[in-house]
Amino acid sequence: MALKNRYASWSPIVLVPWVFIVIVAILAGYTIHRIDEHTFKAVNEKPQEYINSEELKHCLDNLPSDNALTVDAAKSCLQKMKTTSQVFDDAAKPRLDELKWLLTIIATIGGFFAIAQGAAAWFSAQAYTKQAEDGLEEISAAQDAVKARYPLFDHIEAMRKEVYAALNNVFSSASKAPDSWAGNTEALDWNDNLFRRLSVEARQLLLSVDSFVSIDLDPGFSTEEHADILRKFSLFYRAKFLYEEGITQGSFCDLERAEAYLILAAKKKVDFTIKNDLGSLYGTIHTSVKKRNPANKDDAEFYLSKSEDAFKDSLHIEPKQQRAHYSLAVIAGRHRKQYEKAVKELQLAMDQTVWQREPSDYMKTIMFYNRACYESQLLHEAWEKKTPIPRPQITLAQADTVIDFLKKALGLSYVHKDIVNTDFNKPEGDFFDLIKDAEPSLMAKLEELRVELDRRADQVKAAELKAKASKDPPSVGKAFIEAIKLIRNAFIKRQQP
Repeated sequence: MALKNRYASWSPIVLVPWVFIVIVAILAGYTIHRIDEHTFKAVNEKPQEYINSEELKHCLDNLPSDNALTVDAAKSCLQKMKTTSQVFDDAAKPRLDELKWLLTIIATIGGFFAIAQGAAAWFSAQAYTKQAEDGLEEISAAQDAVKARYPLFDHIEAMRKEVYAALNNVFSSASKAPDSWAGNTEALDWNDNLFRRLSVEARQLLLSVDSFVSIDLDPGFSTEEHADILRKFSLFYRAKFLYEEGITQGSFCDLERAEAYLILAAKKKVDFTIKNDLGSLYGTIHTSVKKRNPANKDDAEFYLSKSEDAFKDSLHIEPKQQRAHYSLAVIAGRHRKQYEKAVKELQLAMDQTVWQREPSDYMKTIMFYNRACYESQLLHEAWEKKTPIPRPQITLAQADTVIDFLKKALGLSYVHKDIVNTDFNKPEGDFFDLIKDAEPSLMAKLEELRVELDRRADQVKAAELKAKASKDPPSVGKAFIEAIKLIRNAFIKRQQP
């Protein structure tokens, strides 16, 4: 507070009057100097001579009229009529001295007025500062009283910060663009089971805190920060649903909560990545509806259309991105079986250089792999339209585009092994029909690529785990806790008979 008082004494409201005093004094002094300089001569300077016009006329009129005016007569009149400025100086000096005295009085009065104003402003600033200090002290005392009377609220806020940090750590470790300035949600893959990465304690603590003080009701954040937190909580609830859906059965309430958080975040901040998350969430809801109740085609199509609209909105905000084009390709290919449209949309994605705001080799790998899937479906559709029957088998040369994109996928990152297994070995897979109708050389090549894809996934995953272990060594606190557990277990064993 003392520092604020010192600065308050030098605030503009205090300084302006003093600046005014200086300006008035300078102007008054300069005016007086100019009057002296241009009106009076110095003491040792020769006085300026003048001609009295009236006296000159009178002299000339008195010359004899019968004689012509001579040069000598004119010179004589001029010589007689000469006078100096002393007469003017003697007449004007009292008036000019009076003017200078008046200017001095005005400057002095202005100075006193400015001094009075400055003093008043200084005392006012001190009074306002004191009032502000008293107000801050009262607020601080009120806060301390609230914390003392309701300690749970302060504890809840501390816990929320703790679990929010844990959530951020999960996103950072799972992001496929970890060095992105855009944030730790730049490139997430829902096949990574993000919910399971959180410890049980962190999950339950987050759910407890959010149910007690829901993040959408909290006004204690800036608009940008609140939008970011809402988005991450939405991702958390979506991850929770997918985790529970894979084990038993997820709750649709989690998906609705995730949707509400994203809608609120989009209202607070115009961000194409929020639109992308919303489109992806609607895709998850579509898949869930279709899986649980295949007959409910209306709701399934409703959410699929909402997903498509969200990605189009994202492209309207930011056209130079891969994610929205890629997702529209997935909607066209995987869900609507429109493979030509999927290929065109995926090519638009490949023409861009960033996933959202930063490049991601992992996401580029998935795009290459999906392109191979769609090309495989197109090739088999064209093969089925051929006659006669029985048709000749599909050759290796005919499938060169499929092979080329699978090789490109092998050259960057990896594809999850369960996805590869579904596409190659199950009837709903994108390569299953192609393999079934392929000639032996093509079958052998596809099998070779499948093995390479699995091996590549194992290699990259092992490298990621090793890198994570080297970057995230056990903390002293964790090591201490583990040591206590070991000592306790040893003590228990020693007490056993």
